[in-house]
Amino acid sequence: MSVASVESTAIALNVGDQAFGLLIGEIHEFIEPIHAAKVPMTHPYFLGLISLRGKVLPLINLAGVFHADHNPFPLEDEKYVICGTEDERIALDIHSVGEPFTFHSENLVPVNDEKNIIAAKLRLENRELPLLNIGKLIALTKSLNSLERDRIDFSS
Repeated sequence: MSVASVESTAIALNVGDQAFGLLIGEIHEFIEPIHAAKVPMTHPYFLGLISLRGKVLPLINLAGVFHADHNPFPLEDEKYVICGTEDERIALDIHSVGEPFTFHSENLVPVNDEKNIIAAKLRLENRELPLLNIGKLIALTKSLNSLERDRIDFSS
């Protein structure tokens, strides 16, 4: 009995010299950067909150998450990626949008990611591309924000 391979599509998101894949089904839209309201007592890569068509979304600096200090892309390439589930969406601040690509499930390689935000690595012809786990990134951000508040002894 043969099992059919599952085909998926993702888009590369560039931060610094690194690229990460995000499944098309998790992306709601790409927007130009807009003003973010700062939120005190939060982790440094939590950039604040944005308002988009009546919804308030947390904004995460993906370059900060992955310690990508250098931005080789022109400033006009910067985008916010609105992604997540219907119940929980976030905006990711990225340096540029890469190319879409289609892959089969057998091209996924398991990873040991200490932050648990990389779902797997995708084996491509000339490299491996980490695939983001948006649910885990949201959970990590919430956890780090709580730790930041605890660190400064903020009582809620």
